[in-house]
Amino acid sequence: GKRNCKTQVHDWKAGCARAGCSYNFNVTGKRDGEKPAFEAYCSSDDSGYFTPCEMLKGPAGTEIAAELAPYDFTTANAHLLHNVTYNYIGHYNATFNHFAAPPYDFKVKPEQL
Repeated sequence: GKRNCKTQVHDWKAGCARAGCSYNFNVTGKRDGEKPAFEAYCSSDDSGYFTPCEMLKGPAGTEIAAELAPYDFTTANAHLLHNVTYNYIGHYNATFNHFAAPPYDFKVKPEQL
């Protein structure tokens, strides 16, 4: 089927200090075919691993995970993993804005794995 669904990231904040980089944001997705609607809160550091997000809304078995993969000092490469029956992953080149700019929102288009 056609996948026009986009995952919405709200209140993105990411920044780096001497101890490393960290992020936090809320993420929502609308129902799309087999994919249920969901809402989650994600926060972690740049460990290089997907970290499970805290599910705020959504059916049992819905999992959201996020990874922060910085590749330079101005851009944070946010990866989201949405796992129900199908795995979807989306990438977005967000900025490190924690100390320099207000939180902002963006959309991530998921690709089926």
